Amino acid sequence: MIQDRLLAWVQRQDRWLLWLGIPLLSVLMHWHVWGLELTGPHVWRQTQTQQTIDCFVEEDFCILNPRVLERGNGDGILRLEFPIYQWLVAAFGKIAGGSVFLSRAITFLISCWAAWGMHALVLAWSKDRLSALIGAYLTMLTPVVYYYAVSPLIDMLAFALGIWSLAYTMRSLDKFSWPHWILSIALGSLATLTKLPYLIFLGAQLGAIVVLLRRREGWDWNFVLKTLGIFAIALGPSAAWYGHVIPQLGPSGAVNGILFEHWDAGELLAILQSHVRQLFPYTLLNIATVPLFIWGLIQLFKRRKASNDRERMLVMGGLVLPFLLFYFFELRVIGLAHDYYMLPIIPFLVLSICLGVSDLLHRKHGWAYLVLAMTLIVAPYMTHRRFTPMWRPENAEFNRDLAIYKDDLRKAVPDDALVVAGPDVSNSIFLYYIHKRGWTWGPEQAFDAAILTQWHQDGAQFLYCDDRAYDTVPAIQALLDPPIGTFGSVRVYPLK
Repeated sequence: MIQDRLLAWVQRQDRWLLWLGIPLLSVLMHWHVWGLELTGPHVWRQTQTQQTIDCFVEEDFCILNPRVLERGNGDGILRLEFPIYQWLVAAFGKIAGGSVFLSRAITFLISCWAAWGMHALVLAWSKDRLSALIGAYLTMLTPVVYYYAVSPLIDMLAFALGIWSLAYTMRSLDKFSWPHWILSIALGSLATLTKLPYLIFLGAQLGAIVVLLRRREGWDWNFVLKTLGIFAIALGPSAAWYGHVIPQLGPSGAVNGILFEHWDAGELLAILQSHVRQLFPYTLLNIATVPLFIWGLIQLFKRRKASNDRERMLVMGGLVLPFLLFYFFELRVIGLAHDYYMLPIIPFLVLSICLGVSDLLHRKHGWAYLVLAMTLIVAPYMTHRRFTPMWRPENAEFNRDLAIYKDDLRKAVPDDALVVAGPDVSNSIFLYYIHKRGWTWGPEQAFDAAILTQWHQDGAQFLYCDDRAYDTVPAIQALLDPPIGTFGSVRVYPLK
């Protein structure tokens, strides 16, 4: 039959499709993005990340000293997550010159590595190369992965490291080897160092420890002590970094979760309803794959009593349960916008889909092949339709004049001049686009002549402003010389 011959051809070409076909499809789907400046959802996080990369390239390359442009007259060092991603991109920037294109290209390669890791994970679970290939394909077509695959964010590196950690953990269940076991813990620890919430990936190792101890006769102290030693060494850098950084951050939504300030039950319920109706089916899954996901969950339930599947479920449970705790703790911060917080659950979602795929393939019915084929064909269209409009200029989450006149704004004053720029709700976007160091203020922050005078005394030489509600105030105008340039809505003033 035609479908059998097609499946046989795909299985023969699986390596070419995995290593070249899937990345090439994603390159083409992102074709309109490669030359774009930073824009779209979460542009504030992207600009903050990119300016740290630029500062590594242009200033101190020490990985312990990540810097931002919103620094006043200080050194700009801002230690949040450990800057492995920014430093890695900057290392290439030192050679090739820093650029948004370089950041997009390296992030894209990291996302491909994540998809290849999903292939390894599904293969370790199912031993089915075709299902594993489809898993890699659908990982790249998951809308949230599709968008952040070319966005300079640290989350994609943590995500890829976490997936490979799971893959090596699953391989350790089949045939235990210390190299695979050490690698799984090391990769999970590196994901944690990259971004602390990815500590939940190490929950899979705890599930694997339970499985491996059950297989051994009695309590294996040699295995337990070696494993504890590996964990201690691997998690040492994360403990040292975040133990130093978190106390300095003070109370915040990200750190304190639902315990931060007052929260409203109605607000959280509205967020949960939005996640069920929009986030999970349209952003984390791809609406085309929802039926396969549900079918995969049914297969997972049916196999719960099989020995091998029960052990693998215990390992995945070590990921899912900590994720659920993290999800409800950070629900208010995740809100309706922070979809990248949900990346850690993608491996479970895709793995469930692949279980549904595997069941359909083994049925060898024409209708099963048709359902699968239609899903694989429609998935790229639905993903492209979901996120492509968000890169359009009219959907930018900031004043587009900053991007349109970027080169002119950067040349308007000397590179080493300290400036005041705003208003900017992010404290990152404005200074990134004009590529200057100094001060910013947000729409909800106080900004008046007294504050501007103080910043001038501290070294500010110019004011960039795109809101006439500020620079037309008489008291502020009295501190300004005539503008040296007007670029769309942005005016550049020397300070008297």
